[in-house]
Amino acid sequence: MPAYILSTGAYRPRVQQPNHALTERFFLKRGNKIHQKATVDILEKFTAVTEIRERSIALPEVSASRMGYLAAEEAIERGGVDREAIDYIIVAHNWGDVSTKHNFQDTLPNLAARIKSKLGIRNPRCVAYDILFGCPGWLEGVRQVDLLIRSGEARYVLVVGTDTVSRVVEEYDVDSLLFSDGAGAALMAASASPNTGVLASATRSHCLEELDYLRMGRSFSDRKYLDGLYLKMQGRQVFKYALREVPAVITACLEKAEVDLRDVRYFIMHQANAKMIKAIASRLFAQHGIANYPEDVLPINVYTKGNNSVATIPTLLHEVIDRAHNQRGIERGDLVVFASVGAGMHVNAMIHRF
Repeated sequence: MPAYILSTGAYRPRVQQPNHALTERFFLKRGNKIHQKATVDILEKFTAVTEIRERSIALPEVSASRMGYLAAEEAIERGGVDREAIDYIIVAHNWGDVSTKHNFQDTLPNLAARIKSKLGIRNPRCVAYDILFGCPGWLEGVRQVDLLIRSGEARYVLVVGTDTVSRVVEEYDVDSLLFSDGAGAALMAASASPNTGVLASATRSHCLEELDYLRMGRSFSDRKYLDGLYLKMQGRQVFKYALREVPAVITACLEKAEVDLRDVRYFIMHQANAKMIKAIASRLFAQHGIANYPEDVLPINVYTKGNNSVATIPTLLHEVIDRAHNQRGIERGDLVVFASVGAGMHVNAMIHRF
C-alpha cells in the first residue's frame, strides 16, 4: 500500500520581524552599496514584488533540531502512535544547527539523531538519518517514505523539515529579506487503500549551469569577510527555472496518477515568494487550457512566515489541515498536489489523496 499522511505538526518561531522594523538596515547587492534609494524605498519595493510583509525568526536559544523536535512531538501526539513503533525518522535541513553568534554549521551528530534523542525513543531499530536536498528536501523525504512503506520496510515513519535560514543570510544582502525560520513534520503510515495516500511523485535534478543559482558564498561586506559563508542567490535565474520546471514536474505527476488538474483541491507549493507561487500556478493552469486558477486552491502563508526552506510545505499543510486558511480544511477524498524547487537545482512534486 502507498504511504499516507497520518498527522502533522509544526513549530512557528515566536518572533515576527516586520519589514518596517528594518529601516535602519544597510543593504548591499552583489558587493555594491545601494545608494540610489533610501532603505524605506527598498523595503517598499521588496514588499510589492514578493508580498512578504514579515517573517518568523527563532529565538537565539532555539536551534533547528529543537524546532524539528517540537514539530515532531506534535505530529506524534496527533497521530496517536506509540513512538517506539516508529521505524524511521527522516529529517530534511540544509545547514544543521546554526548559532546566532556565528553561522558555522553543526551537523554532527546528525539532526535526525538529535531529534530522536529529544523524543526519548530507545528502539535501536528506529533509524534516524538526514536529507540535504535544498528546499525540496522535506518533499523528497516523503517520497522516500512512500518507497519504504510500499516495500514493507517500514510501518511508521516520521519526516521532518527544519531550518534556521535567518542565520545563514547576511543583513547586508537584500535577498536576506526573503528568508525565515521554522519546522514542520508529518507522521506517515501505510494507507488502508491503494487509492489513497501517495498516488504519484517525481523529482528532477538540473546540476550543470543551474548549479550556482543558490549557493553559499562570502559576505558582501569586508567587515564580515572572515565570518563564514552566506546564502547567495541568482534570483532572476531561480525564478525562470521554477516557472519552467515546476509546472512540468506537476504535470508529469498528474499524468502518472491519471488525475485531471480540475480535480485537485489544493496546490501546496514551496513558499519562496508570493509572486513566484502565483506565476507557477498561472503557468500550470494555462498549460492545461484553463485561463485562471481558483484562488482557494492555492493557500499561501509566505506573506507573514517568509521562506523557511524545507519547512514551508509541511507547515503550510499543517495550517490547511487546521483550517487556518479557510473553514473547510482538508476532507476525506481530497486530492492535494505538493511541489517544491530549490538549490541544486532540484524540483519535485507529489499527489496525495486524503
